[in-house]
Amino acid sequence: MPKLLVFAPCEKVIISQDENNPTLIAILSSLTLEGDDRVLEQAIADSPDNELPMVPIRWAIFSMWLQEPSDGTKEFTQTIDIESPSGKTLVTNRASFAFKPEANTHRLNVVFSGFPVGERGPYVIRLSLDGRPVAEYPLELKLRKPETAQTK
Repeated sequence: MPKLLVFAPCEKVIISQDENNPTLIAILSSLTLEGDDRVLEQAIADSPDNELPMVPIRWAIFSMWLQEPSDGTKEFTQTIDIESPSGKTLVTNRASFAFKPEANTHRLNVVFSGFPVGERGPYVIRLSLDGRPVAEYPLELKLRKPETAQTK
């Protein structure tokens, strides 16, 4: 079974052309939405009944795996689940991969175009490989009231 080397949500992943190495931009520990309780509650109320309320924000989850000698040409399935503060699974992403013969690592970059906002508080991003839990990452959703302009 591959060994997890890196698992991180971030704003963006850049792969260098020269060395083919990843750079993670702004590793996330929290997401802050600007607005007040009323604005957030309205956004949740306005979302269609069967759709999860999402805030349009581009972000990514990066993972890198190290091949173990027994892995060979086996195919593995990585699953990422995003859970709400109340423990409900909101988003699931699955990706299968196999190691290339010339590489002992494999990386996955999952890009999201939004973040679920049904609840405020600590969300959990869970990572599993072939159905086995491997890691989890807390991500706090915060609400910040917009600053009002000062008049002179």
